[in-house]
Amino acid sequence: MSEPGRHGARCFGTDWRSDFPLDHFDPVEPPAGGGITVNRVARLFDRPLHQISPRMQLAPDGFRFQWEHEATFDGHADGSIAVLPGRDWCGSMPVAFYSTVAATMLAWRGMLPMHMSSVVIDGRAWLIGGAGGAGKSTLTAELIADGAQFLADDLTVLRMTGRTPLVTRGRPAIRLYPDVTVLIDGGETRSVPDDARGKLLAHPRRRAPDRVYPLGGIVVLGEAGSVAPEGAEKVKLLARSLFRPRIIARTPVGTKIEQQIVELARTQRVLCLPALQLHDPVQREKRLGLVRALVGEATGG
Repeated sequence: MSEPGRHGARCFGTDWRSDFPLDHFDPVEPPAGGGITVNRVARLFDRPLHQISPRMQLAPDGFRFQWEHEATFDGHADGSIAVLPGRDWCGSMPVAFYSTVAATMLAWRGMLPMHMSSVVIDGRAWLIGGAGGAGKSTLTAELIADGAQFLADDLTVLRMTGRTPLVTRGRPAIRLYPDVTVLIDGGETRSVPDDARGKLLAHPRRRAPDRVYPLGGIVVLGEAGSVAPEGAEKVKLLARSLFRPRIIARTPVGTKIEQQIVELARTQRVLCLPALQLHDPVQREKRLGLVRALVGEATGG
């Protein structure tokens, strides 16, 4: 077992101190205090739990999430996560830790995790949402090739404080189809064993610095045409883009999450575009033009 808490990482604007290397986050010196701590344990203590999905149970002060036979995670509202390795533990954190576990913990701590990718353009963050397979990561790569800075892939975390939502930098890599990686200066790429689609994991060199960015607007893929929803339609659209909505919406912070979604809809521009068709340069240039126009409206350009 490693020396307790000797690994430090940073992601989603949050410091992490862990008994394990957190390979999918940015490594930093272990923080002295604050943030989130991840501790290996020999057993989990009894706590009142309510099953809400096959893998997730909720407690008044947190949650318990079991990932296959690899590990069980006990998250607590105080910012600690206990990790009990299972019989199939391979010595490193499973991918589910960096998505479901991290997003649920950050929601408990007052943040808004969205199933969206994001980039920075002219100092503002732009979110790219849509159902699985709609092309979030591909549009993100297209925008990076067009001059944007990479911020996050698949999971973007917002801080709903003040008048403007703030967006923080996510994980350093992005999953892309092999023919899409040529759009970005991705440096080293590697295969993803658990991705049946054959995507590669790339680390864009054009990456936004680690700070908070005001939100400029949101693009959602998968609609029939180019539309700008309003009112209740916009709220429903953004609610569907909550990360792990069936889990996070049912936590004790679910009501606050709903309020944050309503506020996001009230204050932000949302542009809906059709799902992406690969290998279609004409459609690619058309959607980039629509995004550029949306950015121009937000910046007064």
